[in-house]
Amino acid sequence: MNKFSVVTYYKLMSFDTYLKSIIKIGYNNEKKGPSFVWYRLSRNTINNNNIKKRPTFKIDYRIPKECRASYSDYKKSGFSRGHVANDASFDYNKESLKSIYIYSNIIPQKQRLNAYVWGGIEKYARYVTMKLRYTYVVNIILYQDDKTIGRGVGIPTTMFKIILNNKNKFIKIFKVKQTDTIRNLKRYEISFEELMSELSSK
Repeated sequence: MNKFSVVTYYKLMSFDTYLKSIIKIGYNNEKKGPSFVWYRLSRNTINNNNIKKRPTFKIDYRIPKECRASYSDYKKSGFSRGHVANDASFDYNKESLKSIYIYSNIIPQKQRLNAYVWGGIEKYARYVTMKLRYTYVVNIILYQDDKTIGRGVGIPTTMFKIILNNKNKFIKIFKVKQTDTIRNLKRYEISFEELMSELSSK
């Protein structure tokens, strides 16, 4: 397996629908959420404009009606709407920002995980992108068997973020769980071999 190739990772994941725009989503109809999301970040765009006004979250009508998540699923659920592809990496123009404010790019996350841990890893991905000119980011989502919010939206138990630059042979892999709250990113780093072992046993 080529650990610097995006294909290596998303081919391991099962999904029902492949949604393509600025971000690519492998959508799990049963869990009403993504199995994976991947995208390319560029130094030329991630710090341009930095639009402050955020769009309204939208239902993704590319997905069958009975498999869509919506605002009502998250209301009073105790979980925040966690972007998989994050807004700060796509706020360089209105269209790119709108493309990530869709519920197919959202997962239930505890607020402290979303703000302190997941957000910190996203910031690190932008830092690496500025250093290396571009990166590919692959996010993999693993769900609990029977835990849901709303009308059956699956709650992830484990999330992986893989940051790649094939030209420079750069790779960083992070693994987080819903209960994680500590900001120290090093504690969440895992090796390629550890990731493959986890995904092969899921």
